[in-house]
Amino acid sequence: MRESLPKTTLIFPRTNSFETGMLDEDINSIATPTTKNMIDGFLIPKLNNAQMVRDVDKSLSKLEAKLGLKKNTYKIIALIETAEAFTKTDEIFTGTSRPSTTHLYYLDYEERLRSKPSFIYS
Repeated sequence: MRESLPKTTLIFPRTNSFETGMLDEDINSIATPTTKNMIDGFLIPKLNNAQMVRDVDKSLSKLEAKLGLKKNTYKIIALIETAEAFTKTDEIFTGTSRPSTTHLYYLDYEERLRSKPSFIYS
């Protein structure tokens, strides 16, 4: 799969949210001995605070050790989807030493605020 993509392409499979209890199952079924070098990290939805990020970091560290990869091989993209997470973006971003970034998924955020989606066209 990766061979057919431009070399600059990053692959971040989206998992179920941490709260579902399925995150470990997801990351362990995605990153296997066969696929471990094909992905760059994981897109994790609904990370609402630093503790959740630390728990994800621990899960990824265990997976990396199991696969014989160096620590922090896999990066995190934290989806900011709730009002709680939006107010804790700094905390979420600095909750781990693992390379990570955040992405605001505004449609879920607006829905939780009971707001109508706002689209701006130029």
